[in-house]
Amino acid sequence: MRLTTRTRYAVRALAYLGHWFGKRAVSLKEVALNEGVSEKYLERIFYQLTKAGLLVTKKGPGGGYELRQPPSAIKLIDILSAVGESFAPVFCVAENNLQACPRSRFCPARPYWQKLKHAQEEFFKIHTLADICQQSDEDG
Repeated sequence: MRLTTRTRYAVRALAYLGHWFGKRAVSLKEVALNEGVSEKYLERIFYQLTKAGLLVTKKGPGGGYELRQPPSAIKLIDILSAVGESFAPVFCVAENNLQACPRSRFCPARPYWQKLKHAQEEFFKIHTLADICQQSDEDG
């Protein structure tokens, strides 16, 4: 599985916001500068994260973005789902398998692709944004 740039940026940006959880709202510009991401690109990502209920916006002076919940309550799968990441290692096991293989019913490898997809989903269900925040604190 290779995560998209959008997903990697979303996780990094939310981890940055996680450090400020309960302290203050953070501007889009600040997150973009600190994470080395285009403000315009990050704006599209934040739109998806807000729509998914992971972020809230604060208007006015001192406004910006905040996590809706503590980092410990935000599972990585929630972030990946919010930005449209797929967990399927191959098309035939995707949720919307528009490009399903005509041989998928008889494919001897398909059960293994399903197991791999399930294992990846479980990994992202177990780990939270707090895990990422804690790791970045330890790394300095």
